[in-house]
Amino acid sequence: MLQTNFTSAFVCDNARNEDDDVIVDSFVIPDRFWELFSPIHQVIIGSRGSGKTAIAKMASFPFLRHLKHKKAEKITQNLEYVGVFLNTDLRFVGSLKTNVWQSEHLEETYFVWKFNINCLKSFIITVDDLLNYLFSTNYSRYEIEQKISKIICNELLRIDKVSRLQELESYISDYEYKTRAEIHKNYLSGIADSARIGDMFSTELFEPIQYLIRILISYIPEIRNTKWIFLIDEAEFLTVSHQTIINSFMRTNPGNIFVKMATLPYYHHSLSTNLNVSLQAGDDFQYVLLDLDPIYSLNSSSSNSLYDFSRKLFKKRILHYIKEKGISIPEVYLEKITSLDFVLGPSPLQEKSPLPSDLTHALELISPYLDEKTIGRATEIISSPLIENKKKKFGDQIWRKVSGYIKLKDQILKISGRQGVSWYSGVEVSARCTDGVPRRMINLFQEYAREIAKQLNNINMHDRLRSDTKTPILTKKTQSRILKEIGDRRINNSYFVPEVGPKLRDLIEDLGRTFEHKYKNEKFSTEIVSSFTVEKNTSEKLWGLVKEGVAYGFIFPDLKKRQATISIKGGKFRLGFQLYPKYNLYPSQGRARTLQGLMRARKRNLDAMTKDEVPRQFSLLDSEEV
Repeated sequence: MLQTNFTSAFVCDNARNEDDDVIVDSFVIPDRFWELFSPIHQVIIGSRGSGKTAIAKMASFPFLRHLKHKKAEKITQNLEYVGVFLNTDLRFVGSLKTNVWQSEHLEETYFVWKFNINCLKSFIITVDDLLNYLFSTNYSRYEIEQKISKIICNELLRIDKVSRLQELESYISDYEYKTRAEIHKNYLSGIADSARIGDMFSTELFEPIQYLIRILISYIPEIRNTKWIFLIDEAEFLTVSHQTIINSFMRTNPGNIFVKMATLPYYHHSLSTNLNVSLQAGDDFQYVLLDLDPIYSLNSSSSNSLYDFSRKLFKKRILHYIKEKGISIPEVYLEKITSLDFVLGPSPLQEKSPLPSDLTHALELISPYLDEKTIGRATEIISSPLIENKKKKFGDQIWRKVSGYIKLKDQILKISGRQGVSWYSGVEVSARCTDGVPRRMINLFQEYAREIAKQLNNINMHDRLRSDTKTPILTKKTQSRILKEIGDRRINNSYFVPEVGPKLRDLIEDLGRTFEHKYKNEKFSTEIVSSFTVEKNTSEKLWGLVKEGVAYGFIFPDLKKRQATISIKGGKFRLGFQLYPKYNLYPSQGRARTLQGLMRARKRNLDAMTKDEVPRQFSLLDSEEV
């Protein structure tokens, strides 16, 4: 029996906390990744867990040069781009919040000073790796390193030291600490000015780095035409004022430094600059919407990309774990336990129901579920003398679109008590129920891995692994149970979204139960109602909840029609598919109704219940926002 517990392969779901080799070995390249290697400033938009940090880290030079891909090898070998990963998370922003500044000018000066120091820390890590790549351990590498180190210490930090680049971070931190201590000492003495930060770090954004790049080029002519990309992660924590300063750099900088700023949807707070001229998307910068990547859009043309992404991620994570732990597994076992298809099997909801040759009989089978308009369309196809291949048109326009809805609805209506559905299963549905979000996918695979471990400790499972059986390791009911449990946890997690959690949870629950009621009790067309629209007359408070839901990955916008860039009200949205098993819904975008209309429908449904039936009172339904 295999005693291996593969849950450890999926323990960490955040690139901030993962070891470098795990990130490199398990990274599955999304199509939009290569857009970062372009000579233009970019704002990368992606919801929580969409992989922004992993993408930003992998685009940095120390990671990219280890990525086994022809494009990565070309960029690295030709020194086309050198990426520098820069984190601006809560720890960075928290250090900016201080009462010592009594004017906006001083606060902005301090931000530039602090930002440039953080840039220097990241820059020396990248330069050290670049020297390793170009010179290995020969004398030229050491000589250049000493020269760069001397300039940083003597000219920037004003200290009489020369050290290895790897040791410089501690000197920079000491310098920063002493400066900050002096600032606060002066503040407590009644002095609050920028004298202590009036050095080379507080001149202009990126100016110390541009100076060092020029010095570096004089020693390494090969990088004369190299473009430097600075990947600013978690920029949602920056204030409007901070982002305005970065916007100003993007508006004016004609040099070889290009900003790639990653943030949550609607958290690129402003297009303003300090130059009285706003940024222009398409001219001064580009938006890169991760949710437009094929693995996130989840339409019929991109679904295969999503399924392939999930297969690759599952296999890469387990293979890395096996390699790291030095586990020996027979090849016949390894091929199967790393195959998501063998673990989960196909999805019943994705299997096509055979269309009867008698179209009239086919319509009789499905008409009890369909609204009058759809029945009319189907009848017209069957009876029209002008249609040559009626079976194909009926199959494409009616049967194919409604059969999945009907199969799931039939099963839901038949269950009773604690009995659960078994059709939320298989590779396709499992992948869709993560919305293509890598962090959600890793969390789901961790739950699956726990069940896999139990099965691998069963001697009968080893007989199956040795045989030619195609029966999946995990049963459909096990997968469905896990997907429903994860949906429950996601709902509970929404409660902890900062500032708006309780009301956001209410909004999600109201929408989920309303969609569920319509699916169970109303007849549908070739689409079920499972989306909503935000209109211009929607209250700002309700719109604010939708935006936070999008930012934290509970709600997804229809990005074909709407770009979640800056906070322009409106658009079409759906709940995350990860919540659909909880509400017994089919994981498709479906038709939309107005948000206000759906909230009123929920209130009517609750009013029709007895007091014992009402699950709980929702604050949103009695508020002025509805």
